[in-house]
Amino acid sequence: MLNKTMASLVLALSSFSASAAWVGGIDYTYFSNDVEDSDVSVDAVTASLGYKMPIQNGFSIMPEVRLGTGVGNDNLVIGDTDTEVELDMYKAVALRAQFETDSGFYAFVAPSYSQAEYEYDFAGNTIEWDGQDDDDWEAGLGAGIGMQFTSASAVELKYEEIDEVEVASIGLKFGF
Repeated sequence: MLNKTMASLVLALSSFSASAAWVGGIDYTYFSNDVEDSDVSVDAVTASLGYKMPIQNGFSIMPEVRLGTGVGNDNLVIGDTDTEVELDMYKAVALRAQFETDSGFYAFVAPSYSQAEYEYDFAGNTIEWDGQDDDDWEAGLGAGIGMQFTSASAVELKYEEIDEVEVASIGLKFGF
């Protein structure tokens, strides 16, 4: 009896994982914003994890979580003082609506809710700032295109606007 139960459990779990539509990704992300009449741009590496749920005829939805960390900084002059700006952490949740063609090309839109934490080095003093006065999280809207190279890998371009911050990404996606 125990062997039959174990065999049934293994069979059920293997069929679940075979139909799972998990999608992981790694992106190079570019953030741009106007601060004190200057353009401030920082770079990040962002990892994402989502679960793709097919609806019908090439249309699917995918809830997604993103986490990123800064890899490049920018300088900003405030008054006569040079200030270094760095992205400490970026986190977001999104709900992607995606349409795929038979050729592997796809397009998507994704409302998101995100937070970015910055660090400013101002005259030798380090100040951490989450970019908001009253609410740490901001709503955004993005869109993008992608191309699947295999059934489990794709490359995509994405543009998103979060509050007044423009976010552009290029990345690789992997299904598992």
